[in-house]
Amino acid sequence: MAGTVGFIGLGNMGRPMALNLVKRGFSLVVHDIDPTKVAPLRDRGAKVVASPEQVAAAAERTIVMVETTAQAESVIAGERGIVKSAPRGTSWSA
Repeated sequence: MAGTVGFIGLGNMGRPMALNLVKRGFSLVVHDIDPTKVAPLRDRGAKVVASPEQVAAAAERTIVMVETTAQAESVIAGERGIVKSAPRGTSWSA
């Protein structure tokens, strides 16, 4: 499957969505503020990184699945947010 997908937020909704992407053969790079939540994805071959900024730098498209507006703002436009490193033309959805 062409192109790496980034996934930020691996909670009750995000984890099953990300696992389905891995099952379908997508290359995945992931991040969550809770390091225990990345383990099931790491075990299935996803690359785990330390920040949303690193996700965007490694992915052609990024999915953000967080709980609150404040979390979304931080992940997207915060100090280490995806807008800091997403290459021109990258798509993302929140």
